[in-house]
Amino acid sequence: MKVTFQTCCGVDVHKSFLVATIIKTTGGIEPSYQKRRFSTFNNSILEFKKWLLENEANSDTTTIAFTGDSHRFYDELNAFTQAVNNKHHEQPIDLAIHVGDLADFGLPRQYQWGNGFLKQLEIPYFVVIGNHDLVGNGLSAYKEMFGALDFSFIYRDVKFIFINSKSEANIHKIFH
Repeated sequence: MKVTFQTCCGVDVHKSFLVATIIKTTGGIEPSYQKRRFSTFNNSILEFKKWLLENEANSDTTTIAFTGDSHRFYDELNAFTQAVNNKHHEQPIDLAIHVGDLADFGLPRQYQWGNGFLKQLEIPYFVVIGNHDLVGNGLSAYKEMFGALDFSFIYRDVKFIFINSKSEANIHKIFH
């Protein structure tokens, strides 16, 4: 197996916490794994950043702004887009990811409202479907606005994979 990056990190983002795993391959063939859970509160996110830097997960850094569960809280989504744009002017941010629940009841106008704020971002953004997005006509409205539920892309030699985790068939197909 060819080692592309000696140190990398995978992050599983949830509403109130995230789980990060740092994988290091140095000298030997067998990688080592460090796994930690952090809350999504600011002080814990800063702790997460410190942990990454302490573990040398900072070379060739890709900076990603995450948000999610913005349904019913469009003022907060607006504040997010403004904060990301302001921060991007200070230190470049590569892309933004909305990790689901842009709409509350899957209504097309809710997608339009949320996407209206995301369109103000000065960086590329991606939207993953969430359980609230699937309510009512949400599936067809999401597909019309954002395209496929499951997709991937390569950015700076890193492959990003987005899956609809609400589909047991998808989970089984990908991980078994």
